[in-house]
Amino acid sequence: MSVVRSSVFSFQRGNSRASGIPASHTTLRGVIWLRWAALSVVAFLCLMAIEGHVYAIPGLYAPVGAAVFSIPTVLATLLALAATLMQTPLRTVSRLEAVLWGMVIAVAVGAQVLHAQGLSFGAGEMGQNTALSFILLALGQLCFGRLREAPFGLTMMAMALPFLGLCGYLFAQPQMFGAMSLPTSVMLLGLGTAGMLRFMRRPLLRSAIGNSPVGRAARRLLLLWVGWLAISAVILRFVEPAFQSLTMFFVMVLSSVGVFTLVLYLAMLAESRHKLYAHRKGAVAQALLRDPESGLCGSEMARLFMATFGASAPVGIVLVGFETAGGDRDKMCPELRGSTLKTLAARLREVLRPEELLTRGTDDRLMILIRDVSGEEIEPRAARLLNAARGLEQNLQGVSVSVGAACSRRGDTAFGPALSRAQGALSEAERAGCNRVVLARAA
Repeated sequence: MSVVRSSVFSFQRGNSRASGIPASHTTLRGVIWLRWAALSVVAFLCLMAIEGHVYAIPGLYAPVGAAVFSIPTVLATLLALAATLMQTPLRTVSRLEAVLWGMVIAVAVGAQVLHAQGLSFGAGEMGQNTALSFILLALGQLCFGRLREAPFGLTMMAMALPFLGLCGYLFAQPQMFGAMSLPTSVMLLGLGTAGMLRFMRRPLLRSAIGNSPVGRAARRLLLLWVGWLAISAVILRFVEPAFQSLTMFFVMVLSSVGVFTLVLYLAMLAESRHKLYAHRKGAVAQALLRDPESGLCGSEMARLFMATFGASAPVGIVLVGFETAGGDRDKMCPELRGSTLKTLAARLREVLRPEELLTRGTDDRLMILIRDVSGEEIEPRAARLLNAARGLEQNLQGVSVSVGAACSRRGDTAFGPALSRAQGALSEAERAGCNRVVLARAA
């Protein structure tokens, strides 16, 4: 056996080892950080309100306007915070957590009943919108794991009134927040966010935490939406009162255009993902088809192998061709060609390694694909395969075996260029003589 190096190609050297296959999976690390950040804000606002009531500092429990972070609201917040901290992933509501949420409902209802009778505790009162938000949040968390769609819907409804109140403070519209103070609206949004994060495994929210293009786009659009609300509120602060209605109209028009554009953008991403999935589904179906004569997969399996592993590591292609000792391939009868192909495939299958895949190429040639292999490693592997084929000289008398090898670059998922180099190397090996290995190096 001799090894012939092709001088037509030059391989680009470098570190070709891949650290791992990039996976497009969902991650809950950001969700955990967001949950603890929301609960920290809730605890801070609650402690600030308690200190304001204890030391009679109105600026701590009523920083803006006449609405107050009242004592019943503080009590309901502490109970809801304790119940939220007791939540465990992928488990239903425990008995103690259910008791705490029931106490939240009792405090909200009791505060409204006492206020209707003219009784109050400390400064201010718990507004009806605040009490309704607490009740909806508690019911949504109590139904978690027991009902299918109601828990998520109730939790989202519990965040509607606090969000409306926060927008009222941002845009200076007292009719929107009523008796709900600014700290109360932020606190309820924090509790609602922490409670809603337990639904992140649902299909409706799973895309928001995914590592796919759709998930990343959804997170960016959410941040842009929050930023747009803040910018709009700042703009309205500096507009003269006579032009505020006109400014609000322009803000509404721009928001509508932006929402329409974002919907089209998300639809474009979803459509491209759908087409990619349909294409991959068809490619997998074609790759699973086997050749009836040899029992091997065809070139579609090789293309799928290249598209799967080529993005993270170089892929080696080894073509094994056979011909008569005289070098004339066309003189072989179909029966001899078929039996030679089966015998050679069975022999190569015995010496394959776990990272190697044997398929049938064009013109009755065998193709071995090697995952995560460098240009220096593919040459001895091709020589090993040729030695295995040469062990069949007694069974395949009058047949010459040649091997051509090539290696793709890391990140190259196209099957055509590496296959063309391997075919050129095999043709050169067949011209050089029997039992040769030619390695084609990529430019």
